[in-house]
Amino acid sequence: MSKAYDRVEWSFLEALMKGMGFAPRWVQLIMECVTTVSYSFMLNGNPVGYVIPQRGLRQGDPLSPYLFLLCAEAFSSLILQAERCGFLHGVKLCRGAPSVSHLFFADDSFLFLRANRQDCQHLSNIFHKYEMVSGQKINLEKSSVSFSNNMHCTDQDNLAAILGVRRVDQHDVYLGLPTHVGRSRRQCFNSLKERIWKKVQGWKAKLLSFAGKEILLKVVAQAVPIYMMNCFLIPKCLCDEIQQVMARYWWSEQDGHRKIHWLRWSKLCLPKQEGGLGFRNLYAFNMALLAKQLWRLIQTPTSLVARVMKARYFKNCSILEAQLGHSSSYIWQSLCKARVIIEQGTRWRIGNGNSVRIWGDRWLPSSESFQISSAQAQGFEEAKVSFLIDPITMQWREDLLQAWFSAEEVRCIRNIPLSFRDPPDALIWHFERGGQYTVRTGHEVARRVLLQQDEDDTTTNGGPIVAFDHVWKKIWKVRVPPKVRIFIWRALLNILPTKDNLGHRGISELGGCVFCGADETVVHVLLQCPMAIASWSLFPAWAHFNTDSTEEFKMWFHGFAADHPTHELEKVMVCMWMLWFERNQMIWTGRHRSSTEVVSGAMYCLQEFQELHPPPKNHISRAKAKWLRPPTGAIKINVSGMFHVESSFGGVGLVVRNYTGAFLACKLVVLRGVSNPMHAKLVALREGLIYAAKWSNLDCHIEGDSQGALHSVQQGQADLSHLGCLIEDCKTLLAKQERVYLRFTERKANGVATRLAHYALHSQEAAEWVTDPPVFLQDVLFSDVM
Repeated sequence: MSKAYDRVEWSFLEALMKGMGFAPRWVQLIMECVTTVSYSFMLNGNPVGYVIPQRGLRQGDPLSPYLFLLCAEAFSSLILQAERCGFLHGVKLCRGAPSVSHLFFADDSFLFLRANRQDCQHLSNIFHKYEMVSGQKINLEKSSVSFSNNMHCTDQDNLAAILGVRRVDQHDVYLGLPTHVGRSRRQCFNSLKERIWKKVQGWKAKLLSFAGKEILLKVVAQAVPIYMMNCFLIPKCLCDEIQQVMARYWWSEQDGHRKIHWLRWSKLCLPKQEGGLGFRNLYAFNMALLAKQLWRLIQTPTSLVARVMKARYFKNCSILEAQLGHSSSYIWQSLCKARVIIEQGTRWRIGNGNSVRIWGDRWLPSSESFQISSAQAQGFEEAKVSFLIDPITMQWREDLLQAWFSAEEVRCIRNIPLSFRDPPDALIWHFERGGQYTVRTGHEVARRVLLQQDEDDTTTNGGPIVAFDHVWKKIWKVRVPPKVRIFIWRALLNILPTKDNLGHRGISELGGCVFCGADETVVHVLLQCPMAIASWSLFPAWAHFNTDSTEEFKMWFHGFAADHPTHELEKVMVCMWMLWFERNQMIWTGRHRSSTEVVSGAMYCLQEFQELHPPPKNHISRAKAKWLRPPTGAIKINVSGMFHVESSFGGVGLVVRNYTGAFLACKLVVLRGVSNPMHAKLVALREGLIYAAKWSNLDCHIEGDSQGALHSVQQGQADLSHLGCLIEDCKTLLAKQERVYLRFTERKANGVATRLAHYALHSQEAAEWVTDPPVFLQDVLFSDVM
């Protein structure tokens, strides 16, 4: 479209909204927003002129894109109407695929039709009609048409003349992505490397600390290829070259000057809690992005792209079982390579068990492979999981579990919740609580898949990086300047450019410590040098440092971080950074300060940073919660669930009281298999909803002490989590009872139900009391009504 926003006729927009069924008041408000615009022009810094337009949408207004999409919907309707009447014919990718006549993205459009005079002439008429009504103008100079190779060039030119656009052999790009990927994948995607290289060359590495370079690389450089990686798998060799560009910038290698790369980039890509810096492994991230597209195809099989893909590549099977096929597109090839991520990270959530095999399928929630490892039962090799479920009680058949599986597998299967609704089995993403795929966790799975091919990536100088994972977490959480955190990270990995380390790298004749002349190692500079000892003596905790026998800095720091509070760790980290700073100043400028000045400077730096970055405010203390009576004529059901980690047992308690606080009934339920506290809370909520059916003629207020459980039940979207069947059970029960209301209450105001749940943990079977409460509840019931 030419000047797409500026040409929209206001009368057309108003008539369009009315025709689409928008309320008259809504249309009036929108048109007031659109038609009250006026413009002036800046001339030499002063506004001059006053223009009142008669058409067009304001560019930059957040409402304008949505209004323009409504206009494009009119264009789409004209094409669909012509297709229904047989005047236009879309393209079918293969037999059985849906017909595609157009693809729109704002004003950048793709149209598909038969290469004959009738279709071209009718499409030209649609262009003219849309231009006359909407005010839009097709930009014929920027538009082009391409044809099948089976058509003669003369016929192609004639049809292009009817449409009034130029003919091209093929369209190069659409929405910034190549429309055709040839044999040379590297040449096709090489522009990504050039774009990142140009950005990196514009950043002055000498003016930034490692912390600043980390932010630039993560936020800018690693974000450049994301758009293209959503559709195509970038060649691994090109990803490696892009990472080399970023590695050179990270280690300050610019203008052709080589610098030492103290650590492999693959180790920098490890998560921070594993000793890395959390940079993305581009190839793994690429696979994670493609896996998200694959997940969308699985979850939305009725979408246009899913229907086209299915008709072309997996007509008689699932997308996870499909073969690469003959003459497949590069997009499909990319999705097939990323399929390993979905296979590694998904498992079946058991509903009725009819579609999941006991042996061979992935359905155990707490197993490395998600599969049964016990030997197959003879004669039941292809048995489904439904065979393990009692169809009457909808509970696991304990006799089969004990006979067929190991003790650990029995415990794991018992903890899988079952639904009374007999729902179908669902494929879920195991590594997200909600069961939906995310690129963040997909990247972790892809990274592990790649690391399995190169086990050496898990180690670094001096042994495994992951050995101090709790220390890494502590380092990245303390309130010190980011450059201090990265300095300590480098010291722990022994990649500081000390003279000892430089000597190991082949740089000799550097001498010793600038302060005392001894061998300069990380331990020496930060702990054992006379300058360091004089500085640490100013700390009250100096007597506990024990630096004399220290051989490895990371071992000393590990012990110190474990034995000292966070505020002392912050001071020590900043002081170490200041010691290293003074060492560098002594080498390059000859400046020498006393230990007192070093420590005072470190404390001033820390204080200044913490004043600018205060800790998060603590939650305001609440008044003591108390049980409140329901409204007059209503009842209240309080529910609570408990979980015992070691035994995987759970307990549910519920109590019913009326608006005067009088006891009506209570119940406890014993749960033999519970996976986590939320499992017990959801079962408790489900029991409360079932119990509420006894008082269907009254308003019933159900209170629970788990905000997470209540929120998951009250949200509208479907839940794919491990506990999703329980959530859907609660939603189903809630929809059937119009006079039931769910509320959250503090645990202190839920004392009766909590005590019942505790009692259930030590009981052998369920129990129920009506009219008269049990003795062990009387004191709590009495305190609630006082």
